[in-house]
Amino acid sequence: MKKEQILFGIIIIASLLFGLLFGRNCSDRVRVIKDREIIRDTIIKEIKLPPVKIVKAKPVIKIIRDTIIETKPFIAALDTIAKDDTVKIQYEFPENNLSLEVTRKPDSVRLEKLTVIETAIQDCNRWEKPAYFTGGTLLGIIIGLIITK
Repeated sequence: MKKEQILFGIIIIASLLFGLLFGRNCSDRVRVIKDREIIRDTIIKEIKLPPVKIVKAKPVIKIIRDTIIETKPFIAALDTIAKDDTVKIQYEFPENNLSLEVTRKPDSVRLEKLTVIETAIQDCNRWEKPAYFTGGTLLGIIIGLIITK
């Protein structure tokens, strides 16, 4: 009788362990995605570039005639826009000063932000783990009773 009770206890413990190890495992990582929403946001950011300036630089003078021509002092200036950039040039005579300023168009950077919102539903319920445990225990008892008879 004592031998049968020990064998019965071992079978019950083995069936409980079998039911716990190989029963359906429900972890928090298992989920079913019910709804998915994608939000796309685009931001264009302008970066202002500093202007290029040359203020009163002395140019190299190359004489191409030998005669002296007397000219009244003057300032020659040019202010124009070329391919979205502003160019200002100024020459002062007889001081021979040259000024240059180039203002560039602002550069732009495009930033895209993609947000994915997932609504997840837990795959298992609270009652599933205890139900599998109880089912494994009952199955172990039934198998133990069948084997001991």
